[in-house]
This record gives sequence, C-alpha cells and structure tokens, in this order.
Amino acid sequence: MEGKGTTSVWASARAIDLLDKGNIHTEANVLNTFQSPDELPAFARKAAADSVKDERPPMHFLLLGTGDPACMLKTIAHMRRHGAPRIHFHVVEPQAPLFARHLMLLYAALDPSLNELNYDERAELYLELYGNLYLRDKTHAWLQSVVPDLIRYFFKVALYECQLIGMYRIITDGKGALGKITDFEGLRYRDRDDIEFALKFWRTETTNASGSASPFALDVLWEHRMRKYYGVRYDSRENALDWDYHMKLRDKIPHMSKPEFASFRTHGMSFPVRDVAAPHPNRTLATVGALAVPASQVGAAASTRAVKWGYFSDVEAGPWPAWASDTEFRDLLKRANDAPTHGARAVATANVAATVREAWTGRADVPTTTNATGSVGGTGLQSLADLMQGITISFVDARVLAKRKFDAVVVGAAYAHRAADIMLRATDGDVSAPWVAVESARWILDLSPSQRGAYMEKVVESASANKTLALCGVQERAWIRADRKWEAVGGTWDWIVFEPPSASNPATAADDAVRSAMAASASSLPVAAPSAL
Repeated sequence: MEGKGTTSVWASARAIDLLDKGNIHTEANVLNTFQSPDELPAFARKAAADSVKDERPPMHFLLLGTGDPACMLKTIAHMRRHGAPRIHFHVVEPQAPLFARHLMLLYAALDPSLNELNYDERAELYLELYGNLYLRDKTHAWLQSVVPDLIRYFFKVALYECQLIGMYRIITDGKGALGKITDFEGLRYRDRDDIEFALKFWRTETTNASGSASPFALDVLWEHRMRKYYGVRYDSRENALDWDYHMKLRDKIPHMSKPEFASFRTHGMSFPVRDVAAPHPNRTLATVGALAVPASQVGAAASTRAVKWGYFSDVEAGPWPAWASDTEFRDLLKRANDAPTHGARAVATANVAATVREAWTGRADVPTTTNATGSVGGTGLQSLADLMQGITISFVDARVLAKRKFDAVVVGAAYAHRAADIMLRATDGDVSAPWVAVESARWILDLSPSQRGAYMEKVVESASANKTLALCGVQERAWIRADRKWEAVGGTWDWIVFEPPSASNPATAADDAVRSAMAASASSLPVAAPSAL
C-alpha cells in the first residue's frame, strides 16, 4: 500500500451531509431549480429566531479518521435544509497535525476575516491549502498571518486550573468564529502541545543539526515517494500514469482529464490557480512518521528509528474524492462530443464555493448579498453567526472516547478495523442505533476487485456482531443481485453504510434472506490489514 501512505491528509470518499442519509450514495439534483433569489426552497424558510432559541437536544456525530473536515463543513452548510438542528461533532484523528488542518480549513471557509474574498476566491484558497504541494505567495502570506489566530483557539481550560498546575502558555480567549465552538478538553495536554507545535512548524523554517535554516523540501519528499511507489516502473512512470488513469480512475470520475491527474501524480499540484507561480511548500500537508536512521548518523552500533516531519500521505489517487467526484450542479457533469464539458478542478471549485456560499447565505445555487456578519439580506434566513451558536466541535482522543449514543458515525479507512468496536460504543445496547458509514476501498487504486470485495466483506463481517445494525438495504440488494459476490460490489460505493432495521418499516423477505446469508458466510479471501490502508 505504498501509494496510499500511512497517514491520510484528505478523505478517500465523497463528502456527505450527515443530516441527509438518503443521499449518501450520490448527490441529489436539488440546485438550479429556482427562478430568482427570492424563491427560496422549502427547507430554507426557517427564521433565525426559531433556531437561536432552539431547546432540542443536540445531535452527536462522530468522525473517526476522516482526514479532513469535508463532511463536517458540508453538514454545517446544509443545516438550514433540515431545520437548523443543534449539532455536536466529535472528531478523532491519528495525529495532531490533522487536528491543526481541520482548524485551518474550517477557518478558511467560515471565518469572517476573509469576507473581502468572494466565494470562488475562498474556494480557491481552500483547495490550494487542501491539495497542492506548493502555495502561491498570497496564500503563503495568509497562512503565516493566521497561525497566531489558530493557536489562540487552543486550550479551553479554566484559568484557575492553569494557575494550579503552573501552565501560563496559551489560553484561548474564546473569540472568533472558531474559538467559540471548538473544544479541546477531550485531548491530553501532550496532544494539545503537539497541535501547537504543528502550527508553529507551519510558519517557521526547519533547522538542521547545526542549527542553520533548512527548507522543507516537499519536492524532494514527493520524488522519494514516487520512486518507492513505482519501484522498477519509475523509468516508465509516464506509461504507468497513463495506465492508472485509463484503467483505474476514469470510470470512477469520468469528468477528470488526464492532464489534471498527471499534474497531481507528477508535481503534487491538484488545484493550481491559473498560471501563478507557487514557490512555497505547503507545510500543512506534513505529518510525522518513524524513519530508520543509519547508525553512522547517530554514532550507534546499529540503526535506530526517529520521528521525522515528512509527506506520508496519498500519492496514487489524489484529493479528488471528497469534492470533485460528484456534484449537485448536474450541468457540470454534461458531456459534449464524447468529452466532459468541465474538469475535476471546475467541479471541486464549484462544490466548495457552493458549500461556503450556503453556509454564509443559505443558498447554494444563486449568489446572495451578505454583510460582514454573514446575515442574509432580504431572505429571512439566520446568519452564519447565529447558525454556529448551535454547533460544537470537540477534538478527542480515541483512547478516551466516551461511550455514548451518537446519531451518526463516520469511519475512515484507517480505522475500519475498529468499526465494530465503534458501533458497540455508539449504540451502547440501545435498539434505536445510529447509522454508521465506513469508507470503502474504492479509491485505493492498487487493490484488485477481489481485494476491494474482501475488504468490504471483512468490514461487514466484523460489524455483524452488533445485532442492532445491518448493512443498508440498497447495498444488500445490490450484493444479492451480484450473486453474492463481494468483488462485484466492493468498489461500487464510496461508503459502506450500516443502519438499524426499522420497526416501522420491516425488512422484506429478500432482505432477511440476504442478512441470513451474510451472517452464515465465512471469510475466504485475504485482505490487507486495515491499519495499513
């Protein structure tokens, strides 16, 4: 799994609205249907006062190892479609730098300090930080200026507690769009220190052993990963790239052009902004990993391992799944002369711009005038500031994850081996279990169809121990139509979805037969360890 890497810095599945389980497998065509900005959809007619005084208990969503805040951001943007409920996100990631990336990307999308940018410019900023190996001067300068603000969002600890333990470093003032809704009390102090260290790494040059400045050479790290990934195929990497695009990727995202994929695979530039030079390494893509250090460098009798900054993420498929694989703007997916009219970059930019626009204005399809506070003039919709009063984002450690009832659980591929345990924690023996979505292996290009099917089979078998959840009906029926061959459906969906059998809508006889067959089936295909995914 050399191409996938050990730590993913972006999602390997399409971003989903956690409040809309019905459209988890594909985007709904609900846009481009209104004749004027005054013709609001029915789901967007809730007044601001109704939500500000909302006394309903919050909905709890657990995001486990998703790699980026795409699902969180999309859910926030769509809250007005569902009556603007109160939401509490619980975010778990394997490394502290990923928490820092969550903060930075949410800041780029939701903070009012960027109101001078239009929504397309915000989308360009977001995607540049999200998936480009190098940054423009403008983006680099913005990132350097915003790091102190991000640091001040940390450590929501009472002042008396800090005095008690003698910690006088950084205590958040709780101000700003993110400072009021983020919560770090679920992390150990060591983890909080690591997040602060990651943020400081973004704005400072690294130093070598002699103390002199040493640039973070992402191009060298990328080249090293490419050589490891291609192996003996490196000298013919252009042919290997062409094969991966035509045989492994184009059927998953048919509107992507080969030059777009080649730009990522060759230079790590997925979303270049026009022809502007990008000379600064994107340090937000850096994570840490244990590397072997030769004995000659440490003066020891044998080599040892040391934790180093580097690029340990995906080099095979790219950051396309979350934002570029599908869209509510169906016009962008049209074809003319057997060729797509818009590429993956255009689709991703439109999706992010529409998400940010809807978060600020309540409308995704028609530009709407907003003021500095994000209130929507002339629509009767609540402002983003009012909407965010009902949002809490808690960053927590998986080892101390409280056993509680969640309304929905999203599990990244890196944590798929813990899906069964998470389901048991989420249901806590409650018959009204939540629905759970696990990233599939669809976007892991190195896997064969049989290996993707084996991965899905293993996930389903491990989850079968939880009697309150079962594979969703759509996927069950697809599996039985495929003669119960997992390899035929393993790469069909971005998400493997589990849901409770509804008492009000009993399972059909066919569904019962499928569940019985699934429970009786034994594992017969080998699969790579999920932690390696």
